[in-house]
Amino acid sequence: MDPLSVLHSWLRGTEPYNDSGCGFRYDLYKREVASDSDGNSVGPRTKDVLDERIEESSQPDSAETESQLERVTITDANQIYDTLNLGRRIDVLWPSLEMLERGGRNCWGSFVPVEGMEGPVVHRWTPHHADPQFRSHVDRTIFLVRINNYYVPVAEDGVAAVGTTAL
Repeated sequence: MDPLSVLHSWLRGTEPYNDSGCGFRYDLYKREVASDSDGNSVGPRTKDVLDERIEESSQPDSAETESQLERVTITDANQIYDTLNLGRRIDVLWPSLEMLERGGRNCWGSFVPVEGMEGPVVHRWTPHHADPQFRSHVDRTIFLVRINNYYVPVAEDGVAAVGTTAL
């Protein structure tokens, strides 16, 4: 959300952050898609992305359909994207609401991911991917690593492969 939209939301009394102070208000996270001259949508109309994500999260993604997940260890803590879940326009699309809510410094509390921590890769965003849900917002691949009950977005250069783990 750009600063002007945040200001406009604030003036309307609908602040873009939720009351708990932990992240973005999802009911204000919307996108627009064009419609043709007859009013038929070419894609989804302005709709709540949260509903779409919940439907998509019920379908297994390609990483979860395999019987094993890749395990990685964090080797460079400077490669962690700890503010990727703020809901800004530039940020990536998260695979599920749970991952979004547990995927950033504003919700981690006392948890701090450091070098040496390891976990399975549950999602990955790659540059220039055709599907926006798998598209990275930067020119590098980002892994979403589950560590304890948290999700840590970390660049591919900041992790080392450990092996695989059964689901």
